[in-house]
Order: sequence, then structure tokens, then C-alpha cells
Amino acid sequence: MLSSPDGARAFFTCWNVDPDFQVADAVAPPAALLQALDDVCSAPGPTRFFAQTMLMNVAMGTAAVCTSRRDGESERVDVAMRSYRRAAILAGFISATPEAEGSAALPSALREESDAFADALKAEITEGADGETDFNWSNAIEAGKFDEEQLKAILQAITLSSPGAEL
Repeated sequence: MLSSPDGARAFFTCWNVDPDFQVADAVAPPAALLQALDDVCSAPGPTRFFAQTMLMNVAMGTAAVCTSRRDGESERVDVAMRSYRRAAILAGFISATPEAEGSAALPSALREESDAFADALKAEITEGADGETDFNWSNAIEAGKFDEEQLKAILQAITLSSPGAEL
């Protein structure tokens, strides 16, 4: 399932959203999941894709929390918060994991992508996307049509310094 982009997206959707999938609420992801990610991310392409997908899951959950709160939809806030929290816990745990020799470079790729995404968010917030930023992240921000509140919340969320914290 994790070896294709569609399979990875389907996995993250289940991991982040399914209320019965309580293993996703644990501070440390299951060892089997970490091993599967390590196995799939044995080449630079899949590693970058997974890092970017994990961060977009954090971003989309964060944006949904902002929108649901603004619209006064408490039930949707709970669902969006679960999605954000699970995505942030997984990304935060992996980004803080030291890389073992011979393993995939997912933790460092996640940290690098997080930095590039943060730079693109800062440029969008302060300059309106006219700044020099990572092309992929600038396009993702533009496609997401995030408002200023969402951009600031996403920037806070993707720093990965406090994964799963309240927004």
C-alpha cells in the first residue's frame, strides 16, 4: 500500500481520520509502521514524497481546524483536530528520530522539507508569494487557497517542535 502515491495517500487518510484507528493517537507510532516507511523510503524520490505528504497532512488538518472553528462547527472541529493531531504526532516523531546507518533518510528529509515549507509560508504571509521560495511549496500554498489565519496556524504546526499541540 505504501509503495505507490495513491496507496500512501489512502494510508494517511485512514491514519489521520478514522476514529476507530486509535493506534494513531499514540505518542510513538508502531514499530511495524516505522519499518514499513523505512523500507519504502529507500530511494530519494519516495523519501521526499513521503515527507511532503506528511507535511501536507499537517497543513490540511490545521487549515480545517481554523475553518471549522471560524464557522462554529464544533463536530467538524473535533474531526479536523484529530486529523491534525495524528499527522503532527507522526511527523514530529519521525522528524525527531535519529537515522540509523543504512536506513532511509526520512527524518532528515522531513526536517528539510519542513524548513522549506516554513520559508514558503513566511514569504506568503509577509510578501504575498513574491519572495524567493521553494517552487513546490509555493505551488502547494497557492493550490490550498489558505487565508492568513490558516497560513499562520500552518506555519506554527509544521515547525514540528511540539507535535500534536493544540492549535
